[in-house]
Amino acid sequence: MRIFNYLPHIKIFIISAFLLLLSSLTHGEKYDEIYIEAAPTWVESRDITLATDIPVDEITDGVFYQLLDSQRKVSETEKIAWYSRYVQTVTNQAGVDYISQINLDFDPTYRKQVLNTLFIIRDGQRIDKLSSAKISLLNRETELENQIYNGSLTLNILLDDIQVGDTIDYSFTRYGDNPVYKGIFAYSRTLSWSVPVRDQFVRVLWGKSKPLFSSTRNVSVPITEKKLGEYTEYQVHMHNAETLSSASEVPGWYEPYGLVSFSESKNWGDVAVWAETLYQPSEQHKTIVEIADELKQKNKSQATQIAAALKYTQDNIRYVGLEMGVNSHLPTPAHETLALKYGDCKDKALLFITLLKALSIDAYPALVNTEATKFLAEQLPAVNLFNHVIVTLEFNGKRMWLDPTLSYQEGRLEHLFQPDYGFALVVKSGETALTSMVNSQPNSYTHVEDRYVIGENVEQAVPYYIVSEYLGDTAQAKHSQIEQAGKKKLSTDYETFYQSTYPKLTATSAVDITTDYSTGILTLAESYTINEFWKKGEVDYERNFYPTDIRNAVYKPKQVTRTAPLWFAYPNNIINKIIIEFEEKNWEFDDESFVEDNDFFFFKRDVSFTDNILNLTFEYRSKTDHIPANEVESYLAARKTLRSKAYYGITKYAKQTASTVDVEDEESPLASWIIIAMWTYAIGLVSILVSWRIESNKRPVFANSHFFPVALIKFIIMSFFTFGLYSAYWMYRNWQAIKLKQQSDIMPIARGFFSIFWFYPLFLALKNDSIERFDKNKVMLPFIAVIFALLYLILSLVGNYTEQVFLSLLIMLLPLLFIPFVKYINDINGHNSEANQYNSRCSIQGVVAIILCLPLLGLTVAQETPFLPSDSVISQDEIMQHDMKYLYRQNVVAVDETIHYFYSDAFLTIRDDGNGFTDKEVFSYWQDENDGFQLEKVAFYDIKDISVTDAKATDENTIVTITRLDDTNFKLFVSSTKAGDKLFVDKLTALWVLAR
Repeated sequence: MRIFNYLPHIKIFIISAFLLLLSSLTHGEKYDEIYIEAAPTWVESRDITLATDIPVDEITDGVFYQLLDSQRKVSETEKIAWYSRYVQTVTNQAGVDYISQINLDFDPTYRKQVLNTLFIIRDGQRIDKLSSAKISLLNRETELENQIYNGSLTLNILLDDIQVGDTIDYSFTRYGDNPVYKGIFAYSRTLSWSVPVRDQFVRVLWGKSKPLFSSTRNVSVPITEKKLGEYTEYQVHMHNAETLSSASEVPGWYEPYGLVSFSESKNWGDVAVWAETLYQPSEQHKTIVEIADELKQKNKSQATQIAAALKYTQDNIRYVGLEMGVNSHLPTPAHETLALKYGDCKDKALLFITLLKALSIDAYPALVNTEATKFLAEQLPAVNLFNHVIVTLEFNGKRMWLDPTLSYQEGRLEHLFQPDYGFALVVKSGETALTSMVNSQPNSYTHVEDRYVIGENVEQAVPYYIVSEYLGDTAQAKHSQIEQAGKKKLSTDYETFYQSTYPKLTATSAVDITTDYSTGILTLAESYTINEFWKKGEVDYERNFYPTDIRNAVYKPKQVTRTAPLWFAYPNNIINKIIIEFEEKNWEFDDESFVEDNDFFFFKRDVSFTDNILNLTFEYRSKTDHIPANEVESYLAARKTLRSKAYYGITKYAKQTASTVDVEDEESPLASWIIIAMWTYAIGLVSILVSWRIESNKRPVFANSHFFPVALIKFIIMSFFTFGLYSAYWMYRNWQAIKLKQQSDIMPIARGFFSIFWFYPLFLALKNDSIERFDKNKVMLPFIAVIFALLYLILSLVGNYTEQVFLSLLIMLLPLLFIPFVKYINDINGHNSEANQYNSRCSIQGVVAIILCLPLLGLTVAQETPFLPSDSVISQDEIMQHDMKYLYRQNVVAVDETIHYFYSDAFLTIRDDGNGFTDKEVFSYWQDENDGFQLEKVAFYDIKDISVTDAKATDENTIVTITRLDDTNFKLFVSSTKAGDKLFVDKLTALWVLAR
C-alpha cells in the first residue's frame, strides 16, 4: 500500500501527540504512566458470595454482574479519589470475548489512573492476573469523527486464559478531577440497568465543610448517612435491582433508569456563579473591533448586525473541539479563536458574544443539555450537567436564542430557527434559575406544490412540476444534503425516487436551487415528464395523489404496546398543495373540506374545483414532541383517520366500444315483489291475530267431543304451509282439552309453543285414553312413538341452528309424524261429528296464514337459486347476468375478468352488498345510507397483509382484513356455510402469495 493511504492516520497521530504535549506544558503534572498500587485505606472492602442462580435468559454479552462498587472520597485539601470495583461472571463464549479485554479511559492532564487488583475466580480459587495480563496505554481519540480532540488515554488490559464460568474481579482508583470545575463536586451513578446486577454500592465520603445535597430518581432506595470521624458517609445499596427493557422510538429526554445524584451546588444560582468565572469579559482586541466596524458599515439596523455577526461566526469559524482538561468548558479567548479560524461551541459562542459587545449589543452564554433538554429542570443542580453552549440576548422586548455552531442558517433575525433544548442556564450575574426555551414561533416548515397538466388522451405525456420551500431546520438539513451529495447526484436521486411512483418519468432539467437570503427560504424547483401517467383499472383509468411528507410524519411505531412515551417530530409544519390542470373539459369534482384536530397533530384537507383545475391542499402541524404511552392507541386511531384522508384519487372513464358488455341499469326482478310481500305479510299477520281473538270468544262447546279433532288433509296442508305453526296450535288445543278433562293446572299454551318436548307426553295421554276406552293401545306402538319423538326433537333443533335450505324444507314435513295422533282423535270423535266438521272448515285465518307463508316458502326456495343472495360462497357462474352487468357498471370488476369466489350478506339483492376477488384484485362494496354506493378494491401486488378472523358458529361470518401497502385496510365478510369461507380464504391467499 502506498504511503499516501496512511496520511490521514499520520495527521491524526501528529495532532494528538502535539495536543497532549501542549496540555502537559500548560497544566504541568501529567499522568501518562501505568500505575499499579493497592487500594487506598479509606475504601470499604466488601466480601461477596458469588451467586449461582444466574438469570441466564436476561443476560447480554455473556456476562453477569455480581458486583458494581463505586466509592468517592472528597476533602478540602486532597485530590478527589474515585474507586471502582467490578465483579463479573462469564456465562458463555460471547462473555469470554467481551471480558478478555478491559478498557479504562481517563484524561492524563489532570487524572491519575491506578490499577488496584485483577483476579480470576475459578472453582473457588482466586488467581492473581496482574503479573500475566498485558497492560498498555493507548491513545484512541474516540471522538475524532465529530471533530473533537479530548486527549484521553485508555488503560488497556488484555487478559489471558479466560474460560466460561470464570469470574473476573478487578478494581482501580482515579485521583484528581477536571480543574475547570474548581473543586466543585458533582457526581451521578445509574442504579437500574437493562441487564441483571446482583449487588451494587454507591458510597461518598464527604469531608468538606459545605453541605452535600443528594437525590434519587426513578428508584425507591434509601441514602444512608453517618459520621466517620471528620467525614460524613453517604451510601446506597441495591440488591437484585429490577431490569429495565429498553424501548424503541422514545424521545431523547426520556430516561427511565434509576439514578442517584450528589452535588455541593445548592441551587442553579450556585452553578451560574461557577459558569461566570469561565466567561469573564476581556478587553476588545483590535481584530474584533475591525470586524465589528465592517459589519456595522454593511448593516445599519441592530437586527441585521446581530444576524450578520452570527453568520460570520457560523461560516468563518469551522467546528473543531479541543477538550483536554479545562478546555472541556473553558473557552478560548475570542481573538485567538478568530486567528485560528476554528473552535467548538464555547469558543464560537464567546467570539459571537464579543462581536456583539463591539456592536454595543449585550449577549450572554447559555448552557444547555441537548440530550436531557426539558428534563434538565428536574435534576439536582450540578456543574457537570451541560454539554453545549449557545447565546441568548433580548431584542425588542423578546428573548432570542442563537447558536453559532449551526450551519446553513440564512435569513433575517426574526426568521432564524433555533432548536428547543427545553431549559438553559443563562451565564449572567444574578441568574438563579433555569430559563425555558419554549418558542411559540419555531420558524420551521416544509411547503411543497405539485402541479400536473393532464391532456385529453390517456396516451399523452403529463408535465409534472414540483416547487418545494424549506425554512428553518428543514432548510438546514436540505442545504447539508445538497452540499454533501452535489447538485447532479441530488437531481438523479430525486428522479429515481419519483420513478417508484411513475416508472416512465424522466427529468426535463436538473433541480434548480435558490436561497432567499432575506427570509432564509430554500427553494427547489423540479421539472419532469410522465409517460404512461394513468394506471389502468379494470375498465377505466385511475391515479391517486398523496402528500407523502404528511403521511410519513404520522409514522406507525414498531412497538405499539408500550410503557414508554413515543417520539414524535416537533416542530413539524407541512403544507402540500397538489394542482391538477385538465385540458379535457367536463371534469367534475365536489368541493369539500376535512379537519382532524387532536392532542397530537392538526390535519386539514381542502378540495376545490374551479375553471377545470382541481386544487388539493393538505396541511399538517404537529403539537407535541411525544405521544404518552397510554395514548398510543388514540394516536394510531387519529393516524388511521389522517391516512384515510391524506390522498385523493381521480378516474378517467374509458369509452365503451361495440364489443363492450351492455351494462345498462336493470332492476332486480324479485326486489319489488318481495317488498310487496313483506307489507302483505305484516298486514295479514295483524288480521290473523285479530280474527283469531274474535273467533275464540265465539267458539261453540261440543259436549261429546274428545280432544281436538280436525280433518287430516287440513292438518297436513296447514302444518306444511305454515312451517309447522299449525301443528303447534293443534298441540295447544289438545293439551287444553286434556286440562279441562283432568282439571289440572298445566299450561297448554306453553306445551303448544314447546311442542317438540311434549310429543311423547301427548302420546302417553292418548295411549291412556285408548286403554280406558278399548282396553288396548290403538294409537301407535310405544317404541315407534319414542322414535318419532326423537326425530321430531332432533330435526327441529338442527333446523333452528343450520342454514341448509333443503334441510329446512325437510323439517317442514315433520308434522307428518303427528298423523297417528290425528287419526286416533278423529276415530274416537267420528269424522262427521260436529266438532270435527267445525274445526275442519275453511276459515279466513287459515287462508290468510297460507297466503302469508307462501312468500316465505318461496324465499326459502329462492335462496337455492341465483335470484336472491345465496347464504354461502358462490362463483361467478351462480350470479345472475343482470347482477353481473351491475357489477360491471359500478367498476367492481372488469368485463374481461372472472370472479373466483363471491359472497353477499344482503337480504334481497347482491346490489346492496358483496365481496370477492378475481385473478387480479380483491373487492368489497356496499350501499351507504348517506354516501350511496361505496367500493373498496386493491390489486394483489398492492396488498401488504391478509388477516383472517374465523367464524365461531355456522350462522356467523368469517372476517378477512385486507391491508394495503399504505396501511389502509378494508374487510371482507364471508359466510362459513358449507365451509365456503375456507375455500374463499385458501384461494385468496394463494393468489396473493403468487402476486408477491
